[in-house]
Amino acid sequence: MTLAPRDELWDMMLHVCGWEYETMTPSARGWVNQALKDLRAVNATPDDLLFRARNYFMSYGRRPTPTAMTKHWSAMAFKPLRISDRELDRHARQENRAALRQRIVDEAG
Repeated sequence: MTLAPRDELWDMMLHVCGWEYETMTPSARGWVNQALKDLRAVNATPDDLLFRARNYFMSYGRRPTPTAMTKHWSAMAFKPLRISDRELDRHARQENRAALRQRIVDEAG
């Protein structure tokens, strides 16, 4: 009898969510399977899943659930910015000044 190959995407999902197969209920397994169906539809790999799960953790400060990974898949393609509110306000003021300068130039021209 030949064993089926391991499902690396399944294994990675359990890993990033911090779940153990032995403790999962049937409905939890269904939850994972539904998420994996969505991820396979976009050709996700285990490495993609790990990268985006790390970004999720940096963004939200907690491990993702399978549904959270599918819901935030596109947004987690990029590392989140980690800047303070003060830095964000300073950046917004600079952008407002630049936009005001451009508007003055446009109106004068």
